[in-house]
Amino acid sequence: MKKTHKEFLIYTFIVYLAVAIDFFPFEMRLNPLDWENGRLARFMIIFFVVLYCGGFWNKLFVKEKTNK
Repeated sequence: MKKTHKEFLIYTFIVYLAVAIDFFPFEMRLNPLDWENGRLARFMIIFFVVLYCGGFWNKLFVKEKTNK
């Protein structure tokens, strides 16, 4: 459970930075309360795609130990 929580926080931070930084014109909008609706929707979509894909690849390539 602790590993899942840590991955969740890492994914959240990476997607947050990806959405908060505009490269043209270069601006950083770090306060999510000031984000417009399009930016919030982009954050949610990218976050769930990254979370789903990250979990999928993790389960595919990493075999977790099972207690028997």
